[in-house]
Amino acid sequence: AAVLGDPQAKVRRAAVRGLARRDGREAIPLLVARLAEEKESVVALDIRDALNRLTGKEFGDADLWRSWWEANKDRFTGPAARDDSGRAYFFELSLRTDRVAFLIDVSASMNRTDERGVSRLEEAARELGTTLGGLPPGARFTVLAFAAEIRRFPDDAQGALAPQRPGDRTAAAEAVAWLRKLKPAGATNTYGALMEALYDDAFAPDAIVLLSDGNPYRCAWRGETWSEHEQILGAVREANADRGARIHTVALLSGARAEDEDEDAQGAADFLRRLARENGGDFREVR
Repeated sequence: AAVLGDPQAKVRRAAVRGLARRDGREAIPLLVARLAEEKESVVALDIRDALNRLTGKEFGDADLWRSWWEANKDRFTGPAARDDSGRAYFFELSLRTDRVAFLIDVSASMNRTDERGVSRLEEAARELGTTLGGLPPGARFTVLAFAAEIRRFPDDAQGALAPQRPGDRTAAAEAVAWLRKLKPAGATNTYGALMEALYDDAFAPDAIVLLSDGNPYRCAWRGETWSEHEQILGAVREANADRGARIHTVALLSGARAEDEDEDAQGAADFLRRLARENGGDFREVR
């Protein structure tokens, strides 16, 4: 319990994850008490996620959690079915976030089409539109499209849209239209996109969602050049150690040739799986 009050957010986050695996009757009151005191958005999100896993319930406010626990603690036996209402999803990844950066690969291979004739970029754009429309009111987002160069939506000084208003899908539509206008070409600067998101102090995302269909290739950022998976994973771990952003990843491999013919599909999936696992996120492979 004392660790929940540690001055370092990363220590508190680790404590929350540990409590999420313990007996609910022991963990829930500790988490509810900490939620009332927690000032760091990303830690508060972790606590709400842990409480949801332990109880199957979804309350956004610490007072509501406290009232529910007082009324139910004597008969609590375990979690009911999880309540995922109010969450946004990206290729079935469940997102709980106030500030999210979407990193979308627009390298040449994103032109590849599936049996329906739909390109990978178009598939990503469609899914992005659905996800952005499902973000809760007040959430902020930004989109980084990366190939050899990195482009941002919206391209402004703050690097993030104003909080969304209920029912207003204008920003989502504009982001999707911007992404669809891009022409896939060039390398796959995954490292540069990750660093741009992690070091965006004006926005400071609590979640990063990275979609790619290939291995990092010709990566560069601020004069540094990286190529090996281990180099990139290590650099991201170091950059994210104090930021604590959850990094979710999607390997979009629709329209790929057979695995033994696709030169880097499996390597890309393995890299993205590790990237998510090492940074508190989830991974999906889409074929």
